[in-house]
Amino acid sequence: METVVEALVRGLARHDADNTYFLYVTDKHPFQPGDLPANFHLRFLQSPSPTVGRLLLLPRCYQRDRLDVIHLQRVVAFWGCPHTLLHVHDAMFATNPELFPAWRRALLNQLFRWSCQRAARVVTPTEASKADIVQHYACNPSKIEVLPAGSVQNLYPEVDSTKIDSVLELFGARHPYLIFLGAMERNKNVHLLVQAFAEFVKEQPGYRLVLVGQRRAQTKGGYVEEVVGEVARLGIQDKVTMTGWVSNEQRRLLLCGAAALVFPSAAEGLGLPPIEAMACGVPVIASDVPSIREFYGDAVLSARANDASHLAARMLELISNPGLARELVARGLERSRRDHWANQPARLLEIYRLTAGSPACQPASSR
Repeated sequence: METVVEALVRGLARHDADNTYFLYVTDKHPFQPGDLPANFHLRFLQSPSPTVGRLLLLPRCYQRDRLDVIHLQRVVAFWGCPHTLLHVHDAMFATNPELFPAWRRALLNQLFRWSCQRAARVVTPTEASKADIVQHYACNPSKIEVLPAGSVQNLYPEVDSTKIDSVLELFGARHPYLIFLGAMERNKNVHLLVQAFAEFVKEQPGYRLVLVGQRRAQTKGGYVEEVVGEVARLGIQDKVTMTGWVSNEQRRLLLCGAAALVFPSAAEGLGLPPIEAMACGVPVIASDVPSIREFYGDAVLSARANDASHLAARMLELISNPGLARELVARGLERSRRDHWANQPARLLEIYRLTAGSPACQPASSR
């Protein structure tokens, strides 16, 4: 979500010099002094929790800054923000309940359903996600806009191998390697990737697996430790590197040096790492789930979701077939260069206009 939001903000900053924007941020945000034009203003939210921020601070910001539209992620403010555009990236708490604790999915499904129904308009990245939101959250499809969001502006193949070697040395990795990029969360199926890699490396013992992704606070004592335990159980500790968080340039270089990106998610709203790898000239293996199938088509080598043996077979197929790898690289580069990224700001601005003209959000008391 952070990547999507940053890409949309920077796109709007290049596209729109007429409207005034307020960015409500915590102290962890990606914008530096001088990054944004004068019509963009940072507002720091001093809040002990996201819940308090939505309950008290955002409604006050809406009134103080006299907003025409507020664009929020996943959950609407609890009061006082009548023209809300709600960004819902997926409905996986409803479509894939097995991935989450029962209490969490029950709570969040109710909250997301209420938010989708209450928002003036909703935006989501794929038609597949739209269908899920309509089905599981009883949201009126006429108010849902589909907008694939992201950016590959600063991603490109690297011709200087010494730069790649330097970043590999920094993280204690080496060639050749397969890479995973994404948050260390259960829906990403990192444990299944580890199982598939253990099968793959029996045939290709020279390869390593590099797992690139932030260890989010809520998963440190749970899913991340499960992945680490799976690596130990399979006896492949010397072949797996977990980098944790990396900078944008480190991410690009790690992608560029990889033999392939493997993206085995059980569920996705869109999934940006494949398009980022494609922009870097790297072939992609991805699970065959609806949103990935819709957005990426034949630019990825599909593997059956939740099937470690099939994923391992696909990895072996790609590594042993240079012609297939070259074909996927060519398709991926073409896919990453399509103009939907350039059209995002204009389309989002139009969605803002539609939201401003929509009937106001219904107050909570009417539900």
